Order: sequence, then structure tokens, then C-alpha cells
Amino acid sequence: MTAGADWLQSIQNDDGGWGESLQSYCHTSCAACSPSTPSQTAWDLMDLLTVFPSDDEVVLAGITYLLHA
Repeated sequence: MTAGADWLQSIQNDDGGWGESLQSYCHTSCAACSPSTPSQTAWDLMDLLTVFPSDDEVVLAGITYLLHA
């Protein structure tokens, strides 16, 4: 699980959220190429909270994105 959380952390968008493109299913290099969406960000936060504490910088950035989305 830690490897997955580390990967999610590495593809977090600058605005604190995460996004997804259908292109990422065929080309993994496109995994971090999409604008953030509330649904993708919420799903990623649920995963990250199983590994990182709620006051982790990555988690807080995602929550901040959701509060302003």
C-alpha cells in the first residue's frame, strides 16, 4: 500500500487535487496530465488516509482543493 500512496503523492497536481484521463488507461505517462476533479481527489484521499495521517502535507493539500472546488 505504501508504494501506491507514494505514487499518488508523486502525481498530485499543483492545485492539491488529482485528475484522470481516459488516455491514462493506454498510456501510463498520462496519469498526471489531467486537471483535478473533486471525485478523483476524494477517491485518492480515501486511499491516502489509509497510509498517511490526516495532518500530512499531501492529505491537507487534497482537502484544501476539495474545500475550494
